[in-house]
Amino acid sequence: MFCGGGPTSMNFLYRQFACDAVLCPPKTFHPTGAATLHSGCRNCPKTPKGENQNPPISKLLGRTRCDAENVDLPINGDVDGDGNVSPREILRLLFVETIGRFWGQHYQNWIDLDVNECNLYGVTCVNGYVAKLDLVNAAMCSNGEHKSGLVPDCRGIPTELAQLSRMEVLNFARRQFLMGTIPTEIGLMTRLKYIDISDCPYMSGPLPSELGLLTNLKVFNVIGSSFNQSVPSEIFHLTSLEKLHLSNNIFTGTLPPSSIGQLQSIKELFYSNNYVQGTIPREIGNLSKVENIEMYGNELNGTIPETLARCTSLKRIGKSSVSSVLGHDDELACLTRI
Repeated sequence: MFCGGGPTSMNFLYRQFACDAVLCPPKTFHPTGAATLHSGCRNCPKTPKGENQNPPISKLLGRTRCDAENVDLPINGDVDGDGNVSPREILRLLFVETIGRFWGQHYQNWIDLDVNECNLYGVTCVNGYVAKLDLVNAAMCSNGEHKSGLVPDCRGIPTELAQLSRMEVLNFARRQFLMGTIPTEIGLMTRLKYIDISDCPYMSGPLPSELGLLTNLKVFNVIGSSFNQSVPSEIFHLTSLEKLHLSNNIFTGTLPPSSIGQLQSIKELFYSNNYVQGTIPREIGNLSKVENIEMYGNELNGTIPETLARCTSLKRIGKSSVSSVLGHDDELACLTRI
């Protein structure tokens, strides 16, 4: 009872760590002197300095450091203090850092490490590895009252998530309270085929150039979020990409002529309602598979390049995009399916 009720507690911290949440036990340490939701107490070396003092340092409770040299600090997400973060601990960390207690009833066992990751709601495994994470029903970063506004305790998507290297599908769409950025470590998730972080208005910052390492990516959707700065040219080098949805953000810069034509598999290119300047590059005519283009609501000028007539698979151009620049009716006449 003194330690918060143990495994029956409604408080996740005490349910997980019991008395370790009050003070770290002897021969262990944590920078705060006690376990936190983000990491447990870590073992000190077996023969720490000061063992012969009276009383021996190893018998003290709540130590904030060890007196031995080269002792690693606790790792974010490491609950058992073994110095590693397992896939199960990574998913628990995501739950903790995005205020999982308000996600919804289906998700409340995410905090309990005794539940295998493949049995968690929203997780799909293939051959025992996490392959799909679909949290479109989780109230991530909510304050529990479903009111708008930032939740200070929300830390966003943890960088440790990138260690789930077998992930193929990542879906955080329509998480209206989710905040933070896309971590640069996402480039380690080279098996990703599908990323959807659309309609997340508090997700912001620049897109990491490391997205260009995701050579298997087919769908990248961040429509209706608040990402900014120039879109990294590395994204336009993803030859497997079929859908690139960037509309309704705060992107600036220009359309990179030397890169945009390399989207060999692209079928949908949505770039509308941003702050992109310059002209539409002639290289857009290299997108032989593109079916749908939207670029309206930007600060584009000049003419629609005649090379667009080479896009024989094109079925639709966002109507407002044509009115924002001067068209070439004669060259575009052959696009009978528009």
